[in-house]
Amino acid sequence: DFDSLGQAVEGLPRPEGVEVSIVLRPEIKVHVNLELTREALRNLADNALEALRAKKEPGALLITAVADGRNRDVQVFIHDTGVGMSKSEVEAALNGFVTTDKGVGVGVMLTRVLIEAQGGRMDIRSTKGAGTTVTISLPCAPQEAAE
Repeated sequence: DFDSLGQAVEGLPRPEGVEVSIVLRPEIKVHVNLELTREALRNLADNALEALRAKKEPGALLITAVADGRNRDVQVFIHDTGVGMSKSEVEAALNGFVTTDKGVGVGVMLTRVLIEAQGGRMDIRSTKGAGTTVTISLPCAPQEAAE
């Protein structure tokens, strides 16, 4: 089930003063490997929590999804009010080897590859000092599978 993607965030360490909200509707049906998508969402949520931790003030992580009937896509939004990134930092993250003090810096790039390998797309919009929104577009399940 699509709403089970929210389980990807469970167990991730949350900084003090950070509110986490997950709104995923169970009626949304996607045509993807849920385990790979769960791993991608977990990585993006972990990055968002890291950005919130780095900001060292109260903040929020919001994960929502909407079905786009026109394009037959489901869009998942991962929005944080963390430290944000510059345009060049976003480009570098999408192409790999950008890291904070942990990891090897390929998480965002691998997440993008996981999403694209399933017919999806990933976009990052960020403002330095204000936060980041990652939008993942996933293919909807065929109508007969959604019923």
